Amino acid sequence: MRLMISAALYAGLVACYPLATSAAPALHDGQSHEAHDHAEKGPHGGTIFAMGDEDYHIELVLDEKRGQVTIVLLDSAAKQLVAIEEPHMLVNVRSDGQPQQFKLVPLYPEGQSGGPAAMYAIVSPELMQAIHSHNAVVRVVVKIAGKAYSASLHHDHGGHSH
Repeated sequence: MRLMISAALYAGLVACYPLATSAAPALHDGQSHEAHDHAEKGPHGGTIFAMGDEDYHIELVLDEKRGQVTIVLLDSAAKQLVAIEEPHMLVNVRSDGQPQQFKLVPLYPEGQSGGPAAMYAIVSPELMQAIHSHNAVVRVVVKIAGKAYSASLHHDHGGHSH
């Protein structure tokens, strides 16, 4: 019961904040976006990554100031939201041989407190650091329509360093 209340409060706190972005150029498993016919940036200004054979996409939106990582599920054209009925989205990180797992909670539109969600978020400086790390392997895992999908997150530093 205490865990459910904590999760609900956390989801409420994350949902209270609008998305602010600090997007990097988009990549698909190391390939540039020129080979794809959808936008280089996602609808929320984030970086686009393909899942499956471009069946779906995720948009990685980073709010550096708050340390919030938001992942948005998108369709095959990377334009329309895809809502799923999952209680969380997993992000697996392996850095220096040490595995970590982060659970992103649904981010609902104002006035909605449950049901399908297309956006999942977490406020986590540790995950933000892993996404920026040159030594970490970061992988999103999500189930859509009963099928498991995953995508590796490659953050392009665009000439800046951390």
